[in-house]
Amino acid sequence: MIEQKSIPEVANSTAAIYHSHARSLSRSAHKEAGATTWREVAIWFAKQDYSWSKSTIRAYRRSLSFMAEQALSNHALNEFLQILKSGPKAHSKKGETATGRATKRKNITTKEWKRFQREALKSGADWDRFVLDFLKFGLIIPSRPIELGAMLMDGATLWIQTAKANEYRGLTCSVPDSVRQTLLAERVSNPEGEKFRSFELSQLKECDREVICRVSSEIRGWVEQKGGWKKFYQALRDRCRTLSANAIIHPAIAPGTPRHLSLSAIKSKSGSQAAAALAGHASQRSTTNHYKRASKSSLAISPAHQLSPTSDSLALVKSSEKALHPRQRPFVKEHVVTQNPIPAKELDFFSGINFSLPDPPVKPDLESARQASSRKVLSEYQERMDAHQARIDELTSKRNSPTTPPSQDTRNSQNTVDRKEPDDPGYRP
Repeated sequence: MIEQKSIPEVANSTAAIYHSHARSLSRSAHKEAGATTWREVAIWFAKQDYSWSKSTIRAYRRSLSFMAEQALSNHALNEFLQILKSGPKAHSKKGETATGRATKRKNITTKEWKRFQREALKSGADWDRFVLDFLKFGLIIPSRPIELGAMLMDGATLWIQTAKANEYRGLTCSVPDSVRQTLLAERVSNPEGEKFRSFELSQLKECDREVICRVSSEIRGWVEQKGGWKKFYQALRDRCRTLSANAIIHPAIAPGTPRHLSLSAIKSKSGSQAAAALAGHASQRSTTNHYKRASKSSLAISPAHQLSPTSDSLALVKSSEKALHPRQRPFVKEHVVTQNPIPAKELDFFSGINFSLPDPPVKPDLESARQASSRKVLSEYQERMDAHQARIDELTSKRNSPTTPPSQDTRNSQNTVDRKEPDDPGYRP
């Protein structure tokens, strides 16, 4: 007799994911190794080295163990879990996606940032110092790299042209005409959208304001020296990769990495709406779904949490129904499974020796589909034939009508009938 264990409370959606993963693994094991029991599925799973990433292996292992926890006794469950823990090994594609392209670096640890700073300051070159200031700027002000070529200091206010903005995208803030004209005339990059946002530098520390002033005053000279914004940005990325390699940082820190960290810091301190306003987003959907909350160590790197948007810009940010971050989902008691979520049919997988795999997916009724298609084709053909016959009847009735003059074909046929051959009597050439 199987000893029933206490059933963990999971959401219906989570249980559905576990069921889906378990069925997928069972079908693959049955196809490749002929597995007919869940024990054989677990053995097959443990031998699939270098097939999945660590996160995927954890998800699959948890799915199989979740189903086993619902039906196995302690002894059988321990044996089953030991098989799952024996493998498989994850692939070693660190820093790469399935297509082989480098992943986007969206976070920097405290140790990595210290090593990067040491490498940038070791040479004493002005270019390395500017590269470091460029990254610090992104850690202070949540901005894309191309936006640093289109900014203007107006007293204690920093104005930045928002990239990727158009008529329907981006936060529309009021900007003085003089600031707009000066910024558009002096910019060295083209973020394309003519929408702007501002930052009050009085909220920052003195050392952070000095970094912003240095970058805003030096960036034009560096862009001209490198031969334009495109070559400048390419040199910036190359130097970031070199410094990251020297500091043993992988994946490399990119010019766009600080923006993710600064938005995460703002989100952690002031919420998604404030992060969206400072990023120039018209909705908080993106900052809610695609930016995590920064950890304490990350807050030590990015001082962006000191910033806060104005009440006017904050009011312009719209809430989005697509903002489905788990922290914003209301907890509903009905969503928690308090009974065994596994059907009795699937409990049989663990209840005896003769286990069976889940039912294969239901195949569509191809014969009925073929018959319906044939009926449709025959119906269309019959309609065309009826229309053709109606046209023939119409032409025949017109030809037999006395008021209708004979057609050319009729005259030709008459001439052919009346013509006499040379051997006939009365033939005249």
